[in-house]
Amino acid sequence: MEMKSKTLLILYATQTGNALDVAERIAREAERRACTVVIRSTDDYDAVFWRFLLQRNLGSHWLEGIHYAVFGLGDSGYQKYNFVAKKLDKRLSDLGATAVVERGLGDDQHPSGYEAALDTWLSSLWSRLNETKPHFFPKGPDFLVSNEELIGLPKVQVTYHNVDDMDSRLSTAT
Repeated sequence: MEMKSKTLLILYATQTGNALDVAERIAREAERRACTVVIRSTDDYDAVFWRFLLQRNLGSHWLEGIHYAVFGLGDSGYQKYNFVAKKLDKRLSDLGATAVVERGLGDDQHPSGYEAALDTWLSSLWSRLNETKPHFFPKGPDFLVSNEELIGLPKVQVTYHNVDDMDSRLSTAT
């Protein structure tokens, strides 16, 4: 029996912080659909993510069974517009992974910014993810948890320690 992960992994790489903003938006929208999400920077991996994927010894079936989606942020004013997103999409496909949706390419030159492409891409993503991985959305992709419920969920826990007594056990006050 194949184990199916119920967690959506969102990887991002950013220089300006925009990709983190997009990753967090995708995570919020997934959480509103009752999907469990983990966000990670590609910098968090022991191996340098890009170098690792470009190794020549990885076979064409290395990522077989893996489903992915790519959304790139770029500026069509540059010659290599969304080059990394295009290259990543091709490499994942070459390694045997299956695209859930066609890659999305956000363009800062668009009058509405990269959000114009992101909105359409996300709509397709939720629909196609529900078709290929329905266990992500136990109540369907159109079910939305209310914002009030999500706001009430703690994201962090704070634990206070007595700095005067460094040898004391951790305080249970949170």
